[in-house]
Amino acid sequence: MTNLEAKIREEYAPYNVFAEFEIGWTDWKNGRTRNPFGDSVAGQSWDRGAEAQMRYRRALDQQSR
Repeated sequence: MTNLEAKIREEYAPYNVFAEFEIGWTDWKNGRTRNPFGDSVAGQSWDRGAEAQMRYRRALDQQSR
């Protein structure tokens, strides 16, 4: 894990410790953007994981310019 990735993930505490956060992170990375968990803590964790991945990818894109 890069320092940038760790920094972004940490900003989403306490949601970043839930399995659904990792699922959201991976789903967004693989192009799946629909939250399968609905309006619950699990759903909020998924949303934050997906958002964190989106921010991470955006930051990588900006670094490569």
